Amino acid sequence: MSTNGGSTFSDLGGQTSTTLSLSNVALSMNTYEYRAVFTNPVGTATSTAATLTVSGIPTVRTQPQNVTASTGSSVLFTATTRMPMVAGWDSLLPGWFARLHPRYRTPVNSIVFIGLCALAFAAAGMVNVGEQEAFQLIDNAAGIFYGLTYLVLFAVPLVGWRAGRERAPLWLRGLAVAGLATTSLYVVLSVLPIVDVASRLAFAFKIIFLVAGENAIGVALYVRERRRAAAATVAASLVT
Repeated sequence: MSTNGGSTFSDLGGQTSTTLSLSNVALSMNTYEYRAVFTNPVGTATSTAATLTVSGIPTVRTQPQNVTASTGSSVLFTATTRMPMVAGWDSLLPGWFARLHPRYRTPVNSIVFIGLCALAFAAAGMVNVGEQEAFQLIDNAAGIFYGLTYLVLFAVPLVGWRAGRERAPLWLRGLAVAGLATTSLYVVLSVLPIVDVASRLAFAFKIIFLVAGENAIGVALYVRERRRAAAATVAASLVT
């Protein structure tokens, strides 16, 4: 068993069966890895590691704080999601994102990653602009990220059947087309400023660069993890 992402393994005493049964698993056991070691007089063979994923209900660890603002200013209440951690659980991203702090059992890597992304957004948005334009940049870019997610959601009833699934009913496809068109229009219009800005072209470029850059990083991490998983599958088939 490994509790540190596969860096080291320790034996589970008394486990000699070909089946390992775990009872009363806890959230703290998430991402633990287990492998089997087979020994006979000729030698030893070790299987690839299987990762345990433990799902739990979401918890709020930091509550929103009160804000005092002047008339005409912009205020943003936000919360930090742990989407990279969940993607790490599902092997859509490297397991590094799902690792928990050894003492506090929080996804520290995922939190740091999201914090750095938020810092990059804020720093890029405040370069040579006023407060209103900086706020608009961050708000529009965040909205586009949500919009791209919904574009994929609305596209599933339209093209998902091509992957061997049953074709969606006509009414559902009609609603999906309406949602796809509305969301596409929102994404396009979000590139344009609705406040006075120093340069409309620079405003649009910053948003496009941020959105494209963050998605490129996500795609690269996903492809890397898919290749690693495929290599592990091939290695396991060769052992068996």
